[in-house]
Amino acid sequence: MTFNHPPRHRSRVGGLVLAVALLASGHAFAGPAEAARAEKLFQDALYLMDGGSVAPACLKLVESQRLVPAVGTLLALADCHAKEGKTATAWGEFTELAQTTSAPEFVAEAQRRADELYPKLSYVSVRATGAAEGLEVRFDDSTLGEGALDTELPTDPGQHLVHATAPGYEEVTIRVTVGLGPARQVVSIPPLRERATEDSMALPPQHGSVNDARMAPSTTGYWVGGAGLALVAVGTVFGVLSLGQNSDLKSNGCFDSPDPDFDCAAAQSSRDRDAWIATGGVGLGLVGVAIGGWMVLSGSDDDSPDEMALGSLSRRPPGWYVSFRPTVETSERGVLGAGAALQGTF
Repeated sequence: MTFNHPPRHRSRVGGLVLAVALLASGHAFAGPAEAARAEKLFQDALYLMDGGSVAPACLKLVESQRLVPAVGTLLALADCHAKEGKTATAWGEFTELAQTTSAPEFVAEAQRRADELYPKLSYVSVRATGAAEGLEVRFDDSTLGEGALDTELPTDPGQHLVHATAPGYEEVTIRVTVGLGPARQVVSIPPLRERATEDSMALPPQHGSVNDARMAPSTTGYWVGGAGLALVAVGTVFGVLSLGQNSDLKSNGCFDSPDPDFDCAAAQSSRDRDAWIATGGVGLGLVGVAIGGWMVLSGSDDDSPDEMALGSLSRRPPGWYVSFRPTVETSERGVLGAGAALQGTF
């Protein structure tokens, strides 16, 4: 974008800031291309500031100063940041000019503007409680060293982020809202939580609890055999019902001359259903009783606590074992999921 602005627009900026900025905006030590770009950005920024577009003007001045650092550009940038409401940034830039510039007119103007902003500054103090080893604190994009902690630091009004992290710990982020000065604010970083690892997420073995559940072969056999007996009982009941329905079919002549007032089709369907349930229940039940009996006879209850510990299946004697191993999947973002594994040997 090109600005062809007449001199009368630039004259509105006025005052000593524009005068010394224009005098010092020459870039004697820059290459021709960089100097040309920096000068164009500088002139366009002054035009934008004259028209009230402060934020875009500050961006152009930042880029101009990056291309070719110049005292005049920095003075104009500090003035722009002051108009933008970034009091701490502007105060720092005016102070830097007053301390590093040799030209008396620059020093006087920069010191005057710094003195005007000083009573309006806002301060933020970052305090770390229970600091972890290797703690790193960042305020927005800047890293705060140990010496900067618990110290009132000039800060621009607005939204800011404080990040705290340390090796082996989860990162903490705190959002800070800084008001217009004069104001002071303290941000306390809470004790960091250790980052979850696979080892730390594993539950400690507790004998007799679900975490280390292991049923001895004989106990499991009793359960399997008992379930088998229950199925046999259910199958027997349905078998008796099926036989009773078959008798009703015979008494109502459904096999030769059916009684017109009796629904033979429905009765036959009910009889067949009960017969299937009886057959399946008795069959599965007998299998369960056989397996349970075999487990009881082949198992042993003499295992020591170490042999019964989770993960020692390979060292156990032959028999049926059931153990539950809780599992947790984690990442830096937290717990992703959980489940349980069933394992056994015989």
